[in-house]
Amino acid sequence: MKNNLTQLETLLDYNFKNKELLIQALTHSSASADNYEKLEFLGDSLLSSYVTKHIFNYTNLKVGEMSTLRSNLVSTTSLSNIILEYGINKFVILGDSLANNSTHITNILADIFESLLAAIYIDGGESQSLKFVNKFLLSSFNENVVVDYKTKLQELIQKHYNGTKIEYRELGHTGPSHDLTFNIGLFLNGEKQAEANGKTKKQAEQLCAKIVFNKLKVKG
Repeated sequence: MKNNLTQLETLLDYNFKNKELLIQALTHSSASADNYEKLEFLGDSLLSSYVTKHIFNYTNLKVGEMSTLRSNLVSTTSLSNIILEYGINKFVILGDSLANNSTHITNILADIFESLLAAIYIDGGESQSLKFVNKFLLSSFNENVVVDYKTKLQELIQKHYNGTKIEYRELGHTGPSHDLTFNIGLFLNGEKQAEANGKTKKQAEQLCAKIVFNKLKVKG
């Protein structure tokens, strides 16, 4: 386990003074009573505060758009995808009842992000916990998570192309099961208008919707 912790600390770019705290942050309740639940509670609050301040200070968005951006950034899907993308999931400690059960894994991985944040905050202070959030979350956000293009496209269709059927289809996916990339196509009345790739189906659908929305907006 010690070697594994060293690998994880390198990945996190933070060395824990209290290694037991790191182990606790990685441990699900199915594996031990000394688990991440209290840390996740603190991490959830810290994450919301950090993200809110960042959006307030570094964007010129309207209040509704700021809320949308924050919700998308701290969503279960967003956080779990980060844990998977960086391979942090390999260090999660699960009990036998969940080791081979993927039903709740998305929620668990999102919890792990928040528990790690809290553990770093307790062990190293606010500057280190902010560094963690900036590295893994805030450094990569963009307008694609601010604007809900699926909704904007639906509204545009209803206004100018009423009766047109919008359909999103999975055209395929690539990569290992823990790190899939989805290929999604957007069809209007059965005809493909766009396709895009994303780490989640929702992300790819949003990218497709953005492409078609911009096409139709220009025509309109």
